[in-house]
Amino acid sequence: MNILVVDDESFVREALTETIREASSEYVIAGAARHGEEALEILQSHPVDLVITDVRMPRMDGLELCRRIYEYNPEISIVLLTGYADFSYARQAMKYQVSDYLLKPCDSAEIIQVIEKLAEAHRLQRFQKQVEQLRHSHVLEKHLNDLLYGIPIPYFNQSILPVYQCIYLLCIAPAEKVPHLIWNEQQALNAVKNIAEEWLEPQVRAVGILEEDHLVIYMFNEHVRTLPEMEALALELHSAIQSNLKLTVKLGLSQGAQHQSEVPRRYRQSCQAMQAALQEPSKHLCSYGNEDSEQELDEWVPDMSEKGKRRVVEHMLQVIDERYPDNLSLRLLADEVYMNPTYLGRIFKEDTGHSFNYYLNLVRVKQAKQLLEDFRIRVYEVCDQVGFKDPAYFSQTFKKYTGVTPQEYQNSRQADV
Repeated sequence: MNILVVDDESFVREALTETIREASSEYVIAGAARHGEEALEILQSHPVDLVITDVRMPRMDGLELCRRIYEYNPEISIVLLTGYADFSYARQAMKYQVSDYLLKPCDSAEIIQVIEKLAEAHRLQRFQKQVEQLRHSHVLEKHLNDLLYGIPIPYFNQSILPVYQCIYLLCIAPAEKVPHLIWNEQQALNAVKNIAEEWLEPQVRAVGILEEDHLVIYMFNEHVRTLPEMEALALELHSAIQSNLKLTVKLGLSQGAQHQSEVPRRYRQSCQAMQAALQEPSKHLCSYGNEDSEQELDEWVPDMSEKGKRRVVEHMLQVIDERYPDNLSLRLLADEVYMNPTYLGRIFKEDTGHSFNYYLNLVRVKQAKQLLEDFRIRVYEVCDQVGFKDPAYFSQTFKKYTGVTPQEYQNSRQADV
């Protein structure tokens, strides 16, 4: 934890810094300032997590410093040191989210107790941020993976996409068999993903998606870039991968997409370009630069289409498992993914052998059976918890799937105990 001490009295600054240093090696003194202006200079050049400041100081007092810190970075914690006479004055700083107050003179144990409490809060805050970043990254990658196969990003998650004017897709595959003594193919592709995302980040927003035998890099450009510019960038990335991993890879670059609806086609382009590069020993990169190559591109459509259908069905199954208590319908789900409900229902039945409604009720009845194992719960409560709004329809559907009514099922389970 980086701590900045601010007090106009030198002996107070020295005593505080010495106390903090002796308490734990985890606490780092980022600086010791004589007044608010000096503190702001340190804040601009050093990372600071906590500011411990006096109230009454020349040039810039503690309250003005609190206001400036709140505007500059409200995540920085502040502890105010104040004399008894200044306490009501110091309380004005509450609007700047001051974390704590210490009345002068304060002993070392009291100071360290406050710092320990704030250090723990910072640790928890950092952990929560990391969890949120991981969650955001996972959701983004899942939606971008679906988008490759024509599953649109639901309208309520559109804001998750990075800002872009155009998107290029880059497919990357090992040029030769990966030595299993070092790593397997997925580990190798994951290493390439990490390097690509980090190396490209200063120039484009890069997100890698792992497929079975290749890696797909989304390159979100805030400004429109030409294909030759992206080719030069891709070749530089190729050199970075080879020098860092000692792994030979082949790259396939798509044309640019101005809208996410173009992504499935651009993905097929980048796959085809990658295959062309794999067949050319002298080439590291191939680009899909000929818009008239319809026949060659169409050769990829059947395989990609089947993968796309599987992704759609996987998405539907996941939605049913997660949201079966909600008022789900095929039309609602179709609206969320911008697809025709009739087509959606057909591919679901082709894959699962059941209609959407039949499968949804199957999941609801399965969950109802588990809940009915608890003899204290009433049938009408189970009905509501698994997504049925009409108890009579729930009883009728339950009997259709199990051969008995919910009450009969619960009574039989109770008799078996």
